[in-house]
Amino acid sequence: MKYKQWLGDILTILLVIFLVLGVNRFVVAPVVVSGVSMDYTLADGDSMLQFKMASIDRFDVVVFPTPTGEKHNGKVKQYIKRVIGLPGDTIEFRDDRLYLNGVATTEPYLQERLAEIPEEQRPFTRNFKVKEVVPEGKVFVMGDNRNRSKDSEEFGFVDIEVLTETSFIFYPFHKFGFLQQYELNEAGMIVEK
Repeated sequence: MKYKQWLGDILTILLVIFLVLGVNRFVVAPVVVSGVSMDYTLADGDSMLQFKMASIDRFDVVVFPTPTGEKHNGKVKQYIKRVIGLPGDTIEFRDDRLYLNGVATTEPYLQERLAEIPEEQRPFTRNFKVKEVVPEGKVFVMGDNRNRSKDSEEFGFVDIEVLTETSFIFYPFHKFGFLQQYELNEAGMIVEK
C-alpha cells in the first residue's frame, strides 16, 4: 500500500515538474533587463515576464536574441527593445519626431526623458531615414534610451519569429504591473491603449 502511495507521489511531482518546464519553455518565462537601452521605461535589473505566445504589435516591448549571437555566461544574450515598425512601414526620424508611414507623430513613452534634455543637447534621436520599407516577417526595433542603445538602425531588421513580448514587471515591487501599451490611432498618432 505504501508503495502505491509513494509511486503516486513521485508521479505527481514529475507531472508538476513537467508542467512547470513546459510553461517556462512555451508560454511564459522570466527575463532580467541588462543595461540602460530602455531607460526610463525599464531599468537595469528590472525583472519581467516574457510571453512567448503573444502576438507582436507596433510599440510593444520585446525580447530577442542578439543578432550577433553574443553570449553571456554561456547563453546567447538577449536584447529588450521597442517595436517601432511592422512589415510595410516606412520609418524616418527628424528633429526628435518619428515619421511613420510619412505621418509625424510624438512618441509618448519618450516624453519624460525628452523633458530633461536641454535644447543644446538635442536631438535625442539622431536624424535618419530607413532606406527600405520594413520587409515581410521583420520588424524595426529601438531602445527608448536612443543615445545608449544598439538598434535596428545598427543591426538591421529583426525576424518576428524570434520575438517574445514582455510587458509585465514583477520586480522591483514598486514597479509591479503591466507596462503602458500604445497603438496608432486613425490619424496616425501614437496613443495609449
